[in-house]
Amino acid sequence: KVQKSAQHYFEAAYDEIEILEKVSTSWKKSNWGKSLEKYSSLEGAAEPEKASLSSCNCVQLLNSFVHHGPNGRHLVMVFEIMGVNLLEVIKRYNYRGVPLPYVRIMSRQILKGLDYLHRMCQLIH
Repeated sequence: KVQKSAQHYFEAAYDEIEILEKVSTSWKKSNWGKSLEKYSSLEGAAEPEKASLSSCNCVQLLNSFVHHGPNGRHLVMVFEIMGVNLLEVIKRYNYRGVPLPYVRIMSRQILKGLDYLHRMCQLIH
């Protein structure tokens, strides 16, 4: 993600980086591991999910740097490679609705991510 060079965009990007760094480290809290165990038991999983960077269901900031170019300085944020977005999933099913089992999977992932942001990172989304 390359942020525009205007000063207010630059400041907003620094705020975003601060939040994303908090998101990328809060999974280490013991409470998150306990939450995952509880989720696993509710979902009927044979083994509880281990707390890891990917278990929080939130995008991870890998790096950030400032690029100085002919149009000013730009803050660049490097994220992990993600899968397709929701629109691509909808298109895959010709705009006729995503099958319920997939909706359930995506809903669980979204809810886990929101729970993580709220309880572990103390963020409101």
